[in-house]
Amino acid sequence: MIIASDPRGREKRLRLNASNGDVISAAKKAKIHDFIIGLPNGYSAFVGEDGLELSGGERQKISLARAILKNSPIILLDEVTSPIDRESRKSIYNVLRELSSEKIIIIVTHDYSEIREGDWVVDLNKVTISTPAGSDPFCTTT
Repeated sequence: MIIASDPRGREKRLRLNASNGDVISAAKKAKIHDFIIGLPNGYSAFVGEDGLELSGGERQKISLARAILKNSPIILLDEVTSPIDRESRKSIYNVLRELSSEKIIIIVTHDYSEIREGDWVVDLNKVTISTPAGSDPFCTTT
């Protein structure tokens, strides 16, 4: 959202009909709006290539705002809170709790504490995938 010189332009590429109001609404849901309006140029602020001038928590919240703006029914998050401070982690999980009533949220992580509140937990180290007897899932016939 504010990673490039024109954050709204990046957001509009995610969903072409995104208005400034849509972007602001997504930022509010992701709990990053107050931070953004506190920047010298607000939503037009330039924060460096790849957001290098942002903290890990700020980058994660902006990514979450992008996912909210895209309005996909599924949000896939990989190690969502590993690089961030405790306060940002708490804030992000509050947002995820709110979103979980309307979206499927999949969190990939090595840290079990990140997913304790999940409805379903799949430990890929303990999962076995079986196929019907005599079939080979990797073999195709011509």
